[in-house]
This record gives sequence, C-alpha cells and structure tokens, in this order.
Amino acid sequence: PLSFEECIDIDVEKLKTAGVVQDDTFWEVDDEERDRRWLTYWNSQDEKYWTDEEELCNGEVGRGLYVLQLYRWFKEYEYNGNDSDVAYDAEQILVMKSEKLLPDKTTQKVDINPITHFIGIEDMDIVAKGGEKIHATSSDIGPMMDETKQKLRNLFDPFNKKLGGLLGKEWDDPWPYDE
Repeated sequence: PLSFEECIDIDVEKLKTAGVVQDDTFWEVDDEERDRRWLTYWNSQDEKYWTDEEELCNGEVGRGLYVLQLYRWFKEYEYNGNDSDVAYDAEQILVMKSEKLLPDKTTQKVDINPITHFIGIEDMDIVAKGGEKIHATSSDIGPMMDETKQKLRNLFDPFNKKLGGLLGKEWDDPWPYDE
C-alpha cells in the first residue's frame, strides 16, 4: 500500500498542478482565478490513486485547506436573490473545530450548546458512548516523519493565516504545533 508520505506527495502535486500551492501568487489573483484553481484541484479528486489492496489516497492535504472551502461557502451566502451582493452575514454559517465536540474526559458529556444556540433550539445534554473516535491519533497510525511534518507546516501556514483573517482572532493559529 502507499505510505502516508506518498499520499501526501500525490495530493501536494495535485495542488501544485492546479496552481493552488505552486507559488506565492495564489492570494494575489482575483477571486475568479482563485476559484478556478481551487476547482481544478477539487475536480482532480476524480483521479484515484489505488494501491494493490485497493486503498485510496485522495485529498488528504487539500481537504485541510479550510479557508478555500469557506471562501466558496461565504461567496454563496453573499447573494441575496435580488441580483445584488450583500455582505456575508456571520449569523448564517457556524464554523467550529471538531475538537470542540470531543467528550469531556471525566463526564463524557459533549458540549453541543454552541450548535443549539446557533440554530435556536433548546440546549441538550449529550453523553458519548465511549470508544468512539473523531480523529485518528499518532497511536492509530504511528508518528509522522519530521520531514513530512515540516512540509505540511510550511504548506498550511499561509492558508491558516488567511483563515484567521476570515474568521477572527481565535482562528489566527487554529492548530498550534506541539513542540
């Protein structure tokens, strides 16, 4: 089977070919060109990379470029149906880190109140059943190679800085690196 690093390299190559991470010009182009590049990458996900065991490597890096996906959603919500653009209304889309939905280690309660408040329903208590995983951890897949870790940091940093600019200060460094 392909290694994690090989899957990362395949996806980074797709991002480069589409012009998303090819050079520093991505944020200098207009919105239409940025959308074109992102869609070129996104549509390349149809090009599957199968191993002998028919495991799939597909989009591991690009799916993590959250700011690009959010730009597209926010752009859709700028249109008000009357042929005129309106500013994005932050009350229309809730963006949360999935880590916020991890159960409390002691009580196993999951705090979904930010979601219930957002959609305007009564708060509710949710208790995790246990044994359920939201994220893979290093104990699941082994430690990441230092070279791969640095490559991914370099790639994600400019996109994560833009994420902070889009969503606010609490997103300036959304996933700090543990060193």
